[in-house]
Amino acid sequence: MSENIMERELSEILDNIEDTVPTAKIEGLVLVSIEGLPIASTFKETNVELNSELVAAMAATLYSLGEQVVGELGKGKLKGVFVHGREGYILVGRVGESALVMMLSRKDAQIGILLYGLQKAAERLQKFI
Repeated sequence: MSENIMERELSEILDNIEDTVPTAKIEGLVLVSIEGLPIASTFKETNVELNSELVAAMAATLYSLGEQVVGELGKGKLKGVFVHGREGYILVGRVGESALVMMLSRKDAQIGILLYGLQKAAERLQKFI
């Protein structure tokens, strides 16, 4: 599937989340391979220049580390990774067996809405992977 089609799908998912929950405050989504290679992304206004290769590698690293942590601490199978920074949130979830979706949001976003949005994005993207 071409990158343009995936970017359109990500944009539609992001628009759908925002239409359903206008308070989501999501800055963008990025779809990456489990190995950390970028597949597609959509980002709204952000304060930082985002390098897609670096973002993809970070998403894969976060998820891999999360898998190790839950495994070592006996917490079952990883559902996702949640990072809270001073200026916002980063969530990473699994899409099928071979991809990850990363969501970036502003600091005033509601966590429950972000988690719901990440789950719905992963479910919708799974049919493409």
